[in-house]
Amino acid sequence: MKKHIKILLIKNIHALGKIGDTPTVRPGYARNFLYPKKIAIPIYDTRAKQIKLKQKILTDKKRKLIKNLEKIKKKISNLKITITSKASKNGILFGSIGVKNIEKALKKIGYNINQKNIKLKSPIKKIGLYNIDIILKENIKGNIKVVIVKNIKTEKN
Repeated sequence: MKKHIKILLIKNIHALGKIGDTPTVRPGYARNFLYPKKIAIPIYDTRAKQIKLKQKILTDKKRKLIKNLEKIKKKISNLKITITSKASKNGILFGSIGVKNIEKALKKIGYNINQKNIKLKSPIKKIGLYNIDIILKENIKGNIKVVIVKNIKTEKN
């Protein structure tokens, strides 16, 4: 019987490696633990080639996605959005401006950024200029400026 066999990881395992790695393990460990839990599969020449090809395609797609996100980051970094809201004479808003309001303002000017990507520490409750973080991916972060102004109609009333 073989002392060690080569397997292909389907999931990340801290002790063994990342998806796509081919560590050598004991046959019993693979047969009794890794295969039943669908953490790894036995490695064969044809299967290994197929998975390596799929990995290459996935990394290419990931690179393209990162390039597109970097372009979006550059576009939004110079962006300044103005949102009007009802406010008191002191500049305190009646209500507040939240993530949904910022998402709506971004959509009006053509940026389809999900509200989950907009990081706001707390809802905006005063008139002024605010820097808002936009997290497109873990390591790709942008920053937009949001200007909150008083609605002119409230002054006339």
